[in-house]
Amino acid sequence: MAIVGRFPQILNYFSSSEHAQVITDYLSDALKPGTETNKRLHQLSINTFERFEISDGYYAVEQKFLSKERENCFIESHIKYIDIQVMVEGEEIIEVAYTPHLKLDENMVETRDLLTYHDHIDTHKILLKAGDVAVFFPEDAHMGTQIYQSSVQCVKTVVKMPVSFFRL
Repeated sequence: MAIVGRFPQILNYFSSSEHAQVITDYLSDALKPGTETNKRLHQLSINTFERFEISDGYYAVEQKFLSKERENCFIESHIKYIDIQVMVEGEEIIEVAYTPHLKLDENMVETRDLLTYHDHIDTHKILLKAGDVAVFFPEDAHMGTQIYQSSVQCVKTVVKMPVSFFRL
């Protein structure tokens, strides 16, 4: 049940959550030029993926990368956390597939909350551009960092929201 849209409208899906304001405040700062969060994201070195503690139970993976060819990407999902992915700068293709349709490759849930899967060609493709938000739930395997038209620098943050915090 992936959800894709623009910030901040997409966070209306989280309005029933007492945690929505924490996410909204962090993402607003990430997208607003000149804020501490936006500056920190832009100052990352290429191919950096850093954990940033937001609040009790929440963290973000702040990242800067060059988009790459599909064969250099992998498909993954998470069990303990919902991914709220926001593109700050750049664009990428993200492929999404339903996890029961995939063949598990590696289970790293205990150490990294990460499941990886063997390649799968029956996916849905999403173009994530600056200001776009994609929300992935445990059943949404996703393969990001892919080139859209040409390789570009991407600045992105992924808020990790515990599944137990979410309710519609």
